[in-house]
Parts: sequence; C-alpha cells; structure tokens
Amino acid sequence: MAVNSTVFHVAPVIRTRIFSPGIVTAIDLFYPIVAWSYYGAWADGVLSIRIVICTAVLGTVMMAFPVVLLKIRHVQCFRYSAPETASSNSASP
Repeated sequence: MAVNSTVFHVAPVIRTRIFSPGIVTAIDLFYPIVAWSYYGAWADGVLSIRIVICTAVLGTVMMAFPVVLLKIRHVQCFRYSAPETASSNSASP
C-alpha cells in the first residue's frame, strides 16, 4: 500500500502540482495503516530490516506487474486468436 500510495498518488501530485483526490486517501488512510502494521510487527518482535526490505521489494513488484503487462501486451506470445472450427473449413455437401 505504501508503494501504491507513493508511486500512483503522491508522486504524480508532486510532479504535476495538480491536486488528486487519491493523495487524501494515501496520506489519511494508506500511510497510517502501513505505519500501524510495521509498528505492530515491531512491537511483537517479528520486524527486522530483512522483512522491511522484502516487503518493500514485494510491494514494488506487485505494483509494477500490471504496468509491465500493459507495456508488453503487443508481444506476439500474448496475442490470442481463436482456432478455426472444423465445420467452417469443410465444404458443404
């Protein structure tokens, strides 16, 4: 959620200087939830720097995946055409 908030909501507003309602959600909802989650993990003694790095990398990959799919949709292996049916190829008696 932090990657989503930062990359898709906060960064565009900073870059374009144009208000977007998503920034309110990012700041008021997503960042506090992320902070609370990390604090809870730290309080339970299960948060380490390795986990923070892994969650940041995994979050980035999850947010980048749909964007990558949109960028490579023109690649031939992603195009699908339905196979022709046998009845459409055969001559009528």
